[in-house]
Amino acid sequence: MLTLGLSQISALQEINKKLQEYNASLQAYTTAIDAYKSSPVIYANRAAVYLKVLFIYTLISHCIQNLE
Repeated sequence: MLTLGLSQISALQEINKKLQEYNASLQAYTTAIDAYKSSPVIYANRAAVYLKVLFIYTLISHCIQNLE
């Protein structure tokens, strides 16, 4: 079983908060794409958010692997 200290719990809470913000951004960009299908800037911005989310999940995965 994995035991976390206060600093790790705080870091996970911050990561969760950031992921919630990114999720809201993804929803907003998707809504914008529905309204402005020909805007490459909106697609690029949404792609950038997807990359940030992917980076966070990759980071978490690597941390978990190193703790095991």
